[in-house]
Amino acid sequence: MKIEIVQKLYNNLKGSSVGAALTYPVCGFIIDRWGWELVFYVCGVMGSLWFTAWWILVYDSPAEHPRISANEKEYITSSLGQSVAKNQAPVPWIKIVTNVTVWMNILAQWGGVWGLFTLMTHAPTYFKFIHGWNIRATGLLSGMPHLFRMLWAFIFSQLGDYLLRSNKMTRSNVRKLATAVCCIGQGVFMVALAYSGCNYTSAIVFLTLAVTSHGAVSTGPLASVVDISPNYA
Repeated sequence: MKIEIVQKLYNNLKGSSVGAALTYPVCGFIIDRWGWELVFYVCGVMGSLWFTAWWILVYDSPAEHPRISANEKEYITSSLGQSVAKNQAPVPWIKIVTNVTVWMNILAQWGGVWGLFTLMTHAPTYFKFIHGWNIRATGLLSGMPHLFRMLWAFIFSQLGDYLLRSNKMTRSNVRKLATAVCCIGQGVFMVALAYSGCNYTSAIVFLTLAVTSHGAVSTGPLASVVDISPNYA
C-alpha cells in the first residue's frame, strides 16, 4: 500500500498548527500573570526538551532506527515505493537553480509563509492596540485560527487524494489548485482584514480565514517539492 505523501505532509503541518494554537494562549496567560520575560525561559526550556527528544528518537531511515520492529520497518520501506533512489548522485545544483518549476515553487512557498508569519507576529499587536483587548484575549484569538488551519489542511488533503484517485484532476492541477487557495485566498483575506477597520467581528473572521487558507500548503507547494525531485526534497 503506497503512502500518499500529502497525508504525511499534513501530519507534519498539524504539529506546527497545534503548537501555535497552544503557544499564544499560554504565553498570554504567562505574560498577564508573571510578565513577558518568563515567556522566553519557558519557550527556551520547551525547545530544549523537544530537541533532546528529536535527537534520541528520530533517525534518517527505518533501517537506522534501533528500536523499530521488523514488521514496521518492512511496512514503511515497502510503502515508500521506488520513487527515492538508494544511491543518490551528487546534488545537481545547476539544474535546480535554473529550473523554472523550482523557482515558481519557491515563490509560492515564500508568499504563503510571508503571509502566515506576518499574521502570526502582528496579530497580537493588532488586537491589543487597535481593538484594545487584554493580553489573555489577544493570545486566545491569535492562537484559535491555527486550529482551523489544521482542520482545513486535513480537509484539503483528503480532497486532493480523492481528486487524484478518481482521476478527476491531474496531479499537476491538484497542486496548482491548492497553491492558488493557499496563496491567493490568504492574500484576499489579508486585504479584507486591512479594511475591516475597528469592527472586531470582521477582524476575527478575516484573520481566521487568512490563516486557515494557508492549510492548503500541504497539498500544494510542500507536496510539489517531492513531486519535482523526490531524491533531493
